[in-house]
Amino acid sequence: MKINAIRGKNIASLYGEFDIEFNSEPLAGHDIFAITGATGSGKSSILDAMCLALFGMTPRLPNKRAGI
Repeated sequence: MKINAIRGKNIASLYGEFDIEFNSEPLAGHDIFAITGATGSGKSSILDAMCLALFGMTPRLPNKRAGI
């Protein structure tokens, strides 16, 4: 499985719409990358959005399922 993009809107500290394209520069053509930033910048929120899309839940927030 290959994740092509992550898109979201108003998730925790990520206000407004955002979209991360893994097939576009600067991420295209790289096998590994780092998610970095200051405290509260939304790093964990990006991973939460990915887990929610893939599995319908976020391991970091127990008992929180999509649609509940």
